[in-house]
Amino acid sequence: MSFSKFFSRIQETQWYDELLRPVIKTVNKDSRILDIGTGPAKLLELLVEEKNVDCTGLDTNKDMLHEAKLKLGKTDIELVHVNPGDSYPFKNETFDDVILCSILFNLKDDAFDQVFEESIRVTKQGGRLIILTPTGNGSTLRLATKFAPFKNRSMFTWQKATKSNAKKWAKADPVAAYASKNNMDYSKEAILYDFAQLETLQIPVK
Repeated sequence: MSFSKFFSRIQETQWYDELLRPVIKTVNKDSRILDIGTGPAKLLELLVEEKNVDCTGLDTNKDMLHEAKLKLGKTDIELVHVNPGDSYPFKNETFDDVILCSILFNLKDDAFDQVFEESIRVTKQGGRLIILTPTGNGSTLRLATKFAPFKNRSMFTWQKATKSNAKKWAKADPVAAYASKNNMDYSKEAILYDFAQLETLQIPVK
């Protein structure tokens, strides 16, 4: 089984839906959204169903976008492929919010800077970056109590696979540092028993 198909199956689990809930809650109805690193696009599917948003998904992995097309079927959601390091094919200040789920913590410094800068460029003034990342922490016992372990084994696989980079990301805290340096509104909250964190960074109105 390909990784893209495996990840698509993970996105259908109860624990993954719970992971995305704080992101969905943060997004405003009828807004225009870009999901960077959209993968098989489960988040976009839920946002359209629950928030009636105008969605675009972007990814560097063509196999992931193929899975997204299968999942989304005949919808109006736009899926865009870019090569790593490419500028995004959108005008400045196009989107109300830009979402980055489980992406930034895996990037090297140069790649992080490029993705972060492009994300800010295409977000409207007053709009937000909404960033979901694992923390490398969290109680597996509490997770196992909340979710049936047999049906959600991928939760523990995901935690193990992301733990090292997630801990480095949490320690460096680059989004908070950027917000402080540029005097931007910023918030962070632990979610899913500290299994992950949700950060929002608001683009200033000039």
